[in-house]
Amino acid sequence: MFTFKLLQYKYRRKLYFCFMLISGVFCTMIFYSKNVTLTTTCAMIAKFSIACTYAIIRLYSSEYFPENLRKNYLTKCSIMARTGSVIAPFIIALGDYFIKPLPFLIFGCCCFISALTTLFLPRIQKENIRKQEVRIDLNQQLIQNNWLDGQDIELEKTDNNIDSLDEIEIKEIN
Repeated sequence: MFTFKLLQYKYRRKLYFCFMLISGVFCTMIFYSKNVTLTTTCAMIAKFSIACTYAIIRLYSSEYFPENLRKNYLTKCSIMARTGSVIAPFIIALGDYFIKPLPFLIFGCCCFISALTTLFLPRIQKENIRKQEVRIDLNQQLIQNNWLDGQDIELEKTDNNIDSLDEIEIKEIN
């Protein structure tokens, strides 16, 4: 609930970046902490931040991918997430063989890397998403009807909201 309230006021990319950064900082702090209370507090804050990023990334990825490709891409993202959940226990086992808080340092570094790569993601705007969906639908229709031989097209909006394929003008890109 907390995340969804924040999503009404801030951009998804910024929130994801902030929560991943918070999680990375607190996971890294666990590596250097000797106090049990501080370690537990840092772990709970990091866990809360990761839970928030999970809600944000599900929403962001469902908005980022076009509607006709969304199911396939979300499945691929889910497979990669499950791969990570299979690998995570082995990283935790490193703490038994090496330094006890080593897994938290590894997870913290992964959070930092994820936060930095988030800065390269595009900002989602509803108009751009709808235009992208219509463009893909139109390209597929033209290719199916053999009107477009592997060429790409450019769309011009007639108004701010594209509701159907009739409301756009088609220009061929040279």
